Amino acid sequence: MIGRKSLITKKDEMNRLSSKVKLFLDLYDLLYKENTMLPSVTSNDSRYLTADNTPLGRTPSPIRGQSTRIVVQDGGRGQCLTTPSLSPENVFRKLSDETLSTPTNHKKINASPTIENLELFREKKVDEDLRLVSQKVVDLQVFINHLPKGGDTHCHLTGTVEIKEYLEFAVKDDLYFEEETFTFFRKKDENQYKSCQSASVIYDNIHLQTRLKEKATLRGREHPENKSLANEFFKTFSVFESIERYMGLTDLLTPLLIAYSSQKDTLYVEVSKGCEFNLPNTKSENELEADIKLYLRNFPESDFFADKVEFKETLLTKLKIMNQMLSKKVKKYIDYINAAEQTPECLLKLGFQSSLFSLDNPVVVRLNVDINRELPLPEFFLDLALGFMIADQELRSKNPRVLGIVISGIEHNFRSLKNKKAQHKMISFFAQIYPEVGISLHAGELTESLVAEIDMKNAISSAIKEASPKRIGHAVCLKHEEDVDKVVRKLLKNNICIETCLSSNENTLSITNGHHPFKEYLSRNVAVTLNTDDAGVNGTSIRAEFLKAFERYNLSYFDFKNLARNQIRYCFLKGDEIYKPGSY
Repeated sequence: MIGRKSLITKKDEMNRLSSKVKLFLDLYDLLYKENTMLPSVTSNDSRYLTADNTPLGRTPSPIRGQSTRIVVQDGGRGQCLTTPSLSPENVFRKLSDETLSTPTNHKKINASPTIENLELFREKKVDEDLRLVSQKVVDLQVFINHLPKGGDTHCHLTGTVEIKEYLEFAVKDDLYFEEETFTFFRKKDENQYKSCQSASVIYDNIHLQTRLKEKATLRGREHPENKSLANEFFKTFSVFESIERYMGLTDLLTPLLIAYSSQKDTLYVEVSKGCEFNLPNTKSENELEADIKLYLRNFPESDFFADKVEFKETLLTKLKIMNQMLSKKVKKYIDYINAAEQTPECLLKLGFQSSLFSLDNPVVVRLNVDINRELPLPEFFLDLALGFMIADQELRSKNPRVLGIVISGIEHNFRSLKNKKAQHKMISFFAQIYPEVGISLHAGELTESLVAEIDMKNAISSAIKEASPKRIGHAVCLKHEEDVDKVVRKLLKNNICIETCLSSNENTLSITNGHHPFKEYLSRNVAVTLNTDDAGVNGTSIRAEFLKAFERYNLSYFDFKNLARNQIRYCFLKGDEIYKPGSY
């Protein structure tokens, strides 16, 4: 492990370090912050107290230059050693002679008295204490609450915001709604609904509140036996989107950042937000603009991309036709982000800087452009072009706010399945033009209840081979790969991270416990992160995901540290590595 001091010896050099390095250092501070390692509720439990009633495990980090007082449990016998007058080096020599007991093994520490070894010793103690606190539900929850999570990088912005926040905006903006579908609108904008009510009436009607929650979230929804809630998941977005169309980016990000900053355990959030080109919806070619008419004429079908090389020239030609219109759309999206640059007063009070996208904010937020795989190929290609062009333009700026693209949508949709190879070829086409743009691809989000075996076969390996993503979302159908070992080797060789979303996979795919490949990826040293995949819809949080992972898979403190640091290591912020994989 690299000491923090060695990274900040030169102030001017530190100023030139990348944003990713800064996040690594912030996470380092969180991991070694006093009282972070153990929950405060254990302070009254004699099992967790030292001889002088100090809560076990609350030893200050030796790297931070604080007190040299080290407290440890002696051999698991309930007695404790305190050494207020010894240096860390002498303490370590003394502790090295003690036999430490853990629930799984008994072994001596034989190592030199270095800062790294002191940290390793402390890590082992925290893991031992984790086993103790896990015996009590409340203690375990508080431990998880204190544990730094690193970030949350698999979030679709529209579904991440809680429905109560949407309702608050709807009331403030004097929106109306239609009770059957819970579609919200400004009264002057819609004439199709014969009966509508003011959004404000929902506050006074618990029946309407219950129905709204049922329409907009999976929270508390019971799972039908052997059936997923995938379709219900995607239906919720129509409610959110009917309100979101009236909201600015600041309105969407503010409640999200308030929630994360109040927890004080998450440093970084990457959310995806769509930018649809929206081709005119008309069947009459005469009504189309000349450029659009030319673009759509003879646009290749999915079969065209199967084995041919000339598809690149065809796509370049189509891209040139739409270049002027695409540039206007890019500017519109950048203007949308610019409007959110100034931090609202409520966040300033929480320690945020004047810029909502400052790297010095308590929670750093960045955007990716969401691309819907369910679209027809001509529209998918234009949305893909928009996403890459927006991210590329932002990445050229001093403080980029958009870092990459996310390919999402219903993977088991018939059009998605038919166009998969063509879409992968398109992604690869743009990746060669814009190599700095981050690519996150949802792949392998499939089960037998949704598609046939043939559609799951090699879903992950084909995504790796054809689209070259930097992160893969879900990847749960690993067992349907022809050669699992080969897939794992590809993931390791290409340094690809798997974005795991336990609650989402449980809700939409009915995948739990041993049926989920999360532990398989961990055991094979594949980089993995834990994510919410839309906290508002799934009724979860990053804390809940960490707790669920521990309860299901009996994770160690070392596993938790890896999961937290992977969020920073595999985020799309540019920067150098501090920690080597598996060494932290």
